[in-house]
Amino acid sequence: MAFYDLILVKGDTMFELANVKRLGLLERHAPAMLEKFSALLRAQEFIQGHYPARFEALKVAKLDDYNYEATYLNTTVRFQLMFSYNEHSRPLARVMCLHKYTVADKVHYESLGTFAFDSDGLTDLEENPEYGPRYMERCADEIVVAYLDLAVARYPKKFSQE
Repeated sequence: MAFYDLILVKGDTMFELANVKRLGLLERHAPAMLEKFSALLRAQEFIQGHYPARFEALKVAKLDDYNYEATYLNTTVRFQLMFSYNEHSRPLARVMCLHKYTVADKVHYESLGTFAFDSDGLTDLEENPEYGPRYMERCADEIVVAYLDLAVARYPKKFSQE
């Protein structure tokens, strides 16, 4: 690394210029990615508007800007947003999907998987054969239902074996 690849901040502290640029780019894209993430909140409205008799028990709640929870009956999935970069150092939002459950008054979290999206809302989820790439704003309802279904399908079997 050459000296010109470093910048001086506060006395003797040196940072790599590439890191500073990458973090600055992430900060500029963060508001757009937070807005795309908020589509998960609107999923409840959309789902209940189209399937009111089937999803009366569905609730999607904002815990803070980076954490939402979707609950259906007694199954809860937490969607936790973290900022990252892709392999080309472009800003990326990664969402951890966690099954939240309680056993003997103790809260547990189990990973259901992750997905990512960029500041345009384009996800890395498998394309829909009918309309192509999945975007957060267009597919938030599918994402919420898919992870709730995964949580319901996976964990009763696990508990019955314990």
